[in-house]
Amino acid sequence: MFGQDWLLLQEKPIFRKSIMDKIFNEVLANEGEDPLKITNAFLPLKDFDSTELISLVWNAATGMTQPYALSGNIPMTTIPGYFYKEYGIGYFREMIHWGEKELQLLKKPDKPNELAGTSLMVKSMDTLNKRMNNLIEFMGAQTIISGGYDVAGNGVNYRYLTGIPTNPFMLKLGATAHSSTVGVVFVDAPWIATPNDNLLWSDTTNSNPINDIIGICQLANESGFVITEMWLTPSVSALISKNANVIAWIQKSPILVGQYLTAPDILLTIPSLKGIKVVVDERRYQDERFLTADLGATGVTAYVNNGLNFCVFGQTLTFISPDGKTYAKAKVVASGTAPTATTITLATGGVGTAMVKGSRIVLSKPWLANMYGQERYVMFRTQRAEELGNWASTPSIVGGSIDNPRPGKFTWKDFSQEKGRPWIAVGAGIEGGPVVWHHGGYFVVQVKL
Repeated sequence: MFGQDWLLLQEKPIFRKSIMDKIFNEVLANEGEDPLKITNAFLPLKDFDSTELISLVWNAATGMTQPYALSGNIPMTTIPGYFYKEYGIGYFREMIHWGEKELQLLKKPDKPNELAGTSLMVKSMDTLNKRMNNLIEFMGAQTIISGGYDVAGNGVNYRYLTGIPTNPFMLKLGATAHSSTVGVVFVDAPWIATPNDNLLWSDTTNSNPINDIIGICQLANESGFVITEMWLTPSVSALISKNANVIAWIQKSPILVGQYLTAPDILLTIPSLKGIKVVVDERRYQDERFLTADLGATGVTAYVNNGLNFCVFGQTLTFISPDGKTYAKAKVVASGTAPTATTITLATGGVGTAMVKGSRIVLSKPWLANMYGQERYVMFRTQRAEELGNWASTPSIVGGSIDNPRPGKFTWKDFSQEKGRPWIAVGAGIEGGPVVWHHGGYFVVQVKL
């Protein structure tokens, strides 16, 4: 299949950029729930024509026009304060390598002149698209939840801070000090006179979620915003349903008693919360790392491509062999040595079965959590949040050309120049990152540890 046939293979329709882009952009069109649910709600994707993202961030205009006496002095006012903020962008690319083994499958044995690589291209674009959507949603979610994101891999680390002020947008209910993974500090909720960890929603006996939700809505109103949506995970929703004070509220109403009520149903019964849309986001993503060395059955030091920003003490990891035939689970050590750039320390006993170099390490994480997958947040969206910011896609010469770089997701292909070692690589990428243009589009509350 090589030589002149190799050149003909490269000219097949599936390797045309227009076809690759079509597959990449449409392969997930009919697959379940929106993969960019949080991003589209808070930081919708937008193409920009420059790699320099500079925002003129205005403080809100306040006050009202002053009275005037005819023929008198016209009163003066000032333009609201503002500041410039320059945003850094990131460069994100991945490719899938089709080696000689895969290339041998591109020809149909019974019809050697026909190409059988369409399904392989679809699977490759599907994989790259899912991973890119996970990246975009992660960065957008972390920007809202943690005040920024920290994403690392392939020897590159991008850290982004939105510059959002701590108060009153990032709040915590308990007394335990808490900072986000990029250093944004969550402050005590002002409606709680004496912060106490019994007030965390995980304490279903002493906490009062209804009062807390009313409190955040009142705080938003005092700050000049109106809450329109409340986002939470199923596990946090369950804490509301099981809360003793919430149950007592339901039992006070003869109409509600005996009904099967979810957390959204319960919240809609509270007069002061009428009109707020409750979004329970049950989606999860599979974060992964790779073993860079064999791991014995009882070994407790897993050498990995990057252990940072992945897991914390006590979490359960799933190990999957390269051929997908062997699965094993192990916990991260409960205390002691935290994950590093090269190692993850496991609890005594290890994975129980030997795992070879290249095995995947997978950790399932909810989107409404910090980068380690620890659920502890409820997000509140306010009116005019569509002006909050964007996931800004900036121009790339790979997506276009040196003379005409283009923004947006892009694909590319590359072919081996060595006849004795043939390969084809297909890739996808995007350049840019989340941008928050001004403050006040959302409030985030830490509800449990």
